[in-house]
Amino acid sequence: MVGTEGQLLPTLQEFELVVKMVDPTVKYDVCWDELHSMTACVFLKTSSGWNGSDDYEFNALPAGGFDTQKNEFYAFGEWAFFFASTEVKITGFAR
Repeated sequence: MVGTEGQLLPTLQEFELVVKMVDPTVKYDVCWDELHSMTACVFLKTSSGWNGSDDYEFNALPAGGFDTQKNEFYAFGEWAFFFASTEVKITGFAR
């Protein structure tokens, strides 16, 4: 289980819809198999402790990632990874 009871873990399509609503000009990167939008990044990032404006009260935090091969955290304060309920070939939805 991810999160607490009653919390919604969105599908990949639902998360992509949010990004596309924030930035209708978002581009899909076929090499990385993900969406890239600097506009959505700024508008969805928290305005406290990260260089975002949080215009949509999404409040994304700079959590970084975890390297399972090295058993260590990396990029803390630089990245946010989002999980979706949709099963995909990667472990999360990164922005």
